Amino acid sequence: MSGVRSMTGFGAASAEAQGLRVSVECRSVNGRYLKLNTKLPESLRPQESELEKRVKRSVQRGTVTLSVRLERTDPEALVSVNEEVVHAYQLVFERLGLPMDSIPSLPGVLGHSRSELSSEQIAAVHDACDGAIAAMVEMSTQEGQA
Repeated sequence: MSGVRSMTGFGAASAEAQGLRVSVECRSVNGRYLKLNTKLPESLRPQESELEKRVKRSVQRGTVTLSVRLERTDPEALVSVNEEVVHAYQLVFERLGLPMDSIPSLPGVLGHSRSELSSEQIAAVHDACDGAIAAMVEMSTQEGQA
């Protein structure tokens, strides 16, 4: 009876790439048809259909929830400094004889880093998803044989 598989399962996996830590959990519960729920950060919305395809390759029935968390591990990736704007403020402040200590709080100096993911980071997301799905399927298979 190697083909018997439960619809209930859980799997988790993680990966890292270019200052990004990816954590994925995949859970399934009984259901007559395949119903897929994804919990993704906004930066992964463009990848949603690809991640759904990866689940559908391995799962035919049940309610599946795929949760992905991203954590930036590189401090440089969290904040960006617009050095051109800083230099422009410095020139103006110097010409006017003003103290430079307020420049970091001025508009346009600090910002958030770009939220787009590199191809290497997206590959890490795919790897972690595949790992979590495989672990969930393995658990389902073991539970089905029990």
